[in-house]
This record gives sequence, structure tokens and C-alpha cells, in this order.
Amino acid sequence: MTTMDQNGLNGRDLRIKLFDLMKSKGIVDNVKTHLRGRLINELRGGVDNQIRFSSSTTQPTLLIRALNALIIDYFQGQRYDYTTSVFIPEANINDYRTMSDEEILRLLNISTESSFYKKIICKHSLWNKI
Repeated sequence: MTTMDQNGLNGRDLRIKLFDLMKSKGIVDNVKTHLRGRLINELRGGVDNQIRFSSSTTQPTLLIRALNALIIDYFQGQRYDYTTSVFIPEANINDYRTMSDEEILRLLNISTESSFYKKIICKHSLWNKI
């Protein structure tokens, strides 16, 4: 018989609950990213990646956020699930949709009245329904 903690969870359930909590807080992705970076660094035989990973906690600029959102949108549209799962933690993104399509188009100074804007918004909303 397994031992239960004070909340009535056995060891396996407690591990699952702890893992889910760490995953929801982004800790699992950060650890994976850190380990991947260390592995790459060891394979390269240098220390250049240590600097990159230590400075990755700074907030990205608006342009970087927009580019990351476009990249994620592209990966998801192509159904590159694994690539998306690797990119999100490496880009230090906590939520999948960092910017709306309208925000990105506004950032690119594309008028809401232009035919290009309407075409992009219409095409994107149709793509999401597929």
C-alpha cells in the first residue's frame, strides 16, 4: 500500500500534481531550455551561450514580441507542434498569443481601412475555422 500525505495524495499523485504546477508556471519549459542551451554549449565547447541565457530574462521589445507572435502563428498554422513547443520556451514567451493580429498590423502601420488589412484579417479568421 502507498503512503498518503495529509491531503490524501499518494506519492505518484503528488508527483503528477507537482509536475502540472511546475509546467503551468513555466518552470518545466525554463529547465528544458536551460538544459538544451547547456548541451549546445558543451557541444560547441564554448561559453557564449551562458551569456545569452543569463540575459534572457529581460523583457522583449515591441518589435520582438510582434515577430515572435508571427512566428508562433506561422508554426501553428503549419501544424509544427514540436517546433512551436521548442520555440515558445526558447523565446521566453509565457502565453501563446502575445499580440493580436490587429496589434501587429497597427505596429506595421497598416491602416484598418486598407484592403490589405481586411484581406489579412479575413484570411486569418477563415484559417482559424479550419
